[in-house]
Amino acid sequence: MEFYEVLKTRRSIRKFEQTQIPDEMLKKLVDTARYAPAAANVQPLKYAVVRGERAKEIFPLTRWAALLGEKGAPKAHEAPVAYVFVMTNTKNSYNKEADASLAIENIVLAAWYEGIGSCILGSIDKPKISKIIDLPEDYEINYAVALGYPAQTSVAEEEENGVAYYMDDKDVVHVPKRKLCDVSYFVD
Repeated sequence: MEFYEVLKTRRSIRKFEQTQIPDEMLKKLVDTARYAPAAANVQPLKYAVVRGERAKEIFPLTRWAALLGEKGAPKAHEAPVAYVFVMTNTKNSYNKEADASLAIENIVLAAWYEGIGSCILGSIDKPKISKIIDLPEDYEINYAVALGYPAQTSVAEEEENGVAYYMDDKDVVHVPKRKLCDVSYFVD
């Protein structure tokens, strides 16, 4: 897949096959996060990779696709097979949201390039998850990235009647994107 195709075709995947992702691949994805830009090169992030039985413990502590309701949320047999929790050092968290976002973007783009679906999760039970992952002292969870091989299709399309994403009768998720001319302009 070419670089721009990865950028344009990567969408949130919320339903996954139950095939495990090899540990070497998970390490490779986290390694891409390590190379993301960081404000003042502080590099305040750590990553916890959760898979196997622990991933099954995490699943009920996550919330999915508010706009799609129940039919958009994965069932237990469609749950992610792995999660990457992006954590920030609370003593050194200058510009933490930007740093976390850039690292996450690297993870999800690299995952898609490798044929792995992902969904960025902010609506998670951080206190309970912190205990499960043995959150390091002086760190807080920013976001989770759910990972797995896709068991659904999600496509971008040009926006015509608003930007709310929706699922059709074939369970394809449609994600309207505003036109380039509506979101940009040039200044001479």
